[in-house]
Amino acid sequence: MMVESQPQMAGGTVESRDERHLFPMLGATTIVLLIAACKLVVHLYAGHRYGYLGDELYFLACSRHLAWGYVDQPPLIAMIAWVARHTLGQSLLAIRFLPALAGAVEVVLTALIARELGGRRFAQVLAAITTLTAPGILGSDSLFTMNAFEPLFWMTCAYLVIRIIKTGNERLWIWFGVVAGIGLENKYSMMIFGAGIVLGLLLTNQRKLLANRWLWIGGVVAFVIFAPNLWWNVRHHFPFLEQRAERAVGLLQFLRSGNWVDESVDRALVASRPMVFLVGGAREEISRVGLGVGVYGGRDCYDESARVLPLSRLSAGVRRRQRHV
Repeated sequence: MMVESQPQMAGGTVESRDERHLFPMLGATTIVLLIAACKLVVHLYAGHRYGYLGDELYFLACSRHLAWGYVDQPPLIAMIAWVARHTLGQSLLAIRFLPALAGAVEVVLTALIARELGGRRFAQVLAAITTLTAPGILGSDSLFTMNAFEPLFWMTCAYLVIRIIKTGNERLWIWFGVVAGIGLENKYSMMIFGAGIVLGLLLTNQRKLLANRWLWIGGVVAFVIFAPNLWWNVRHHFPFLEQRAERAVGLLQFLRSGNWVDESVDRALVASRPMVFLVGGAREEISRVGLGVGVYGGRDCYDESARVLPLSRLSAGVRRRQRHV
């Protein structure tokens, strides 16, 4: 009796017979790429329908005064804005193209991580879909901010660590250092991710990797890439830390005021706006799929001071004529 051979997916995992009945002509890689393309199209379609966020205008201004550091952030976002201005322009669609592209790459990275952890086609596709539909990721990838690029660096580093552990290719620590160093030039929270990786290694039998010279070489590479911004902070007496301290005081006062609940709801509603689509030519009314909840999503989603639209205005949007999907 002949045994039917099962087709292999990318990465060498075996695909079950039940999975082959779902999109039988498409492999995991093709489906994941289609999902990533879908995410890119959604952002390109919806992104230019919202006005400029105040932070986006600030980053564009920073790109006209390039430096190795700024009071609010490291220099990478200003450099990206400079590239975008000189290649694509500074329209809404132009500056939000790169965040949308980063989000599409994140979908692919999620599927790759699922594959490395042993997931077959269904697991990879499910992971990609969840990344596509996650409200927080949709919100961050729809704006030109550091938050749009941060997951890209974290996920790439996570993928490299998994590959190092699985394959034993310790030279990948150099690429880890490159990505981590660039990530530090995007946002200082990359240090939190690095600390998490070190702690994770310490608490498992992979702690032996901490004694590997390639890990330390990767750390040196990351430090060298980050060094210009570090030197800028030293010369200017670490203004970022001073600003964080002031914001911490303001946050404590805000929490004591008792208004944080309404503010959190406002931000959550606005951040989830890319989950919904403009239907039938409606440009100002948006309805969630399967629900009769309309969320105002016009070009004045943010007011001139770049504060989130008050809940009262969102409520007014709910009362507007709704279009249901």
